[in-house]
Amino acid sequence: MNRYKFFLIICMAASLAACQPPVATAPPTPLIVRVQYTPALAAWTQAMNRCMANIADSGLVVNEVPAGSLDPSQVDFVLRFGPLDPQPNPISTLTPVAATGAPLHTLSSPTNRAYYQAVIARDEIVLVVNPTNAVTGLTPAEVSAIYSGQMTQWSGLSAGTQTPVATVAQQQIQAWTYLQGDDLRSVFDEAFLQGGAAGREVYQAPDPAAMLQAIANNPGAIGFLLKSQLSAAVRQIPLDGEPDFELTQPIVAISLSEPQGQARQLLVCLQGK
Repeated sequence: MNRYKFFLIICMAASLAACQPPVATAPPTPLIVRVQYTPALAAWTQAMNRCMANIADSGLVVNEVPAGSLDPSQVDFVLRFGPLDPQPNPISTLTPVAATGAPLHTLSSPTNRAYYQAVIARDEIVLVVNPTNAVTGLTPAEVSAIYSGQMTQWSGLSAGTQTPVATVAQQQIQAWTYLQGDDLRSVFDEAFLQGGAAGREVYQAPDPAAMLQAIANNPGAIGFLLKSQLSAAVRQIPLDGEPDFELTQPIVAISLSEPQGQARQLLVCLQGK
């Protein structure tokens, strides 16, 4: 009898164990990749989101920050447009981010803090005007004169680049740039103003989207964008000659240390874009 009771107890215990719901396993906590970028590179957030969708167990937090306020110590890396920082005494040569990508290098900085940088892509600053403006080209000297305030009328252009306009109001040049410290403006000012300040009558756009709208809405306007940002709302005008500073510059990712894990995977993907 005791053996029978013992057998029933064992059976009941086994049955109860079989009826217990399975223990849920907590999903892995996503690793958040944090990125700061300048207003000039806002369009790159789309590429970052597409890349992160294919990186397992990860999330993305992005913040648009003025170029002068970028802080690699607060994020995994920052993105900006412009020349690479000088590196006269690199500590070591590191493995490439991708087989076809640029290597990360140590940088010297004014604070003696070591940084790493990777070239994500290259883009070019181009001059744009309203589509109704029939100017055929500008020399670097004319661009300098426009942005320094020495030339205020389209009729002041040299022969061969003059712009047919319908009214006196449309002959007024409305020059647009970006806010002080913007990475696109820094390259543009170095190329055409030798790093100096623009004239008093130059308007300032907070970002490329505002620049596009300003040029599209004003027949006499002139401004500049990255070539990748061109649209039918504006018309690119060629430069007749080379400026003092290269207008094609890299898009650079900068971090405090060599990116690893999901942050590195994101950089590899962005280099492929």
